[in-house]
Amino acid sequence: MDHYSLQFRDRYVGKPMKLIFELPFRRLVLLNVFFAGCGNVIDPELKTAQHAPLSAATTATSLPADSQLLRGVWEIVKCDRNGEVFPQEVGGRISFDGDKAVSHSADGTKIQYLVELNSSVRTKTIDWQWKQDNQTQTLRGLYAIDGRTLHTCSPSTFEADRPSEIRTVAGDGRWVFQLEKISDFVQP
Repeated sequence: MDHYSLQFRDRYVGKPMKLIFELPFRRLVLLNVFFAGCGNVIDPELKTAQHAPLSAATTATSLPADSQLLRGVWEIVKCDRNGEVFPQEVGGRISFDGDKAVSHSADGTKIQYLVELNSSVRTKTIDWQWKQDNQTQTLRGLYAIDGRTLHTCSPSTFEADRPSEIRTVAGDGRWVFQLEKISDFVQP
């Protein structure tokens, strides 16, 4: 990162928006570039840049690690599959604690996963690993956190290719979940 970028970051990041709007016009381009690398953007128009690594300035910020943001209990408030609403999953819950997750579906099914997060890419990735009969299967998905809202997208089967965006359309078999955090504490 060049000298001007570091100077800009130290002067304006975390400051009230009034300061940002008082910036000279020539600095707005830098502002736009700087914020473009901060976090996940769910936008079908940005497909080509979604998996590009984040800048060093973004990864060096003091934001909590995503595993800390995920820690707690999340309730499924919306589910889509194959481009259509899939209400059977609404009401299910997922508890995250470090690299472990426990899914409690609306019908009472409980599944334990090992979870691997990668937040160093523009579209964050999540791998759900499940053991059955001494074999580990991996569901490769995407996720985005916005405050106390979590969006996930995964293929319909284990070992399938990771989706390129958080979206589902007719016939793709993808699952897209919207979850709301209901507790910061993990239930036993």
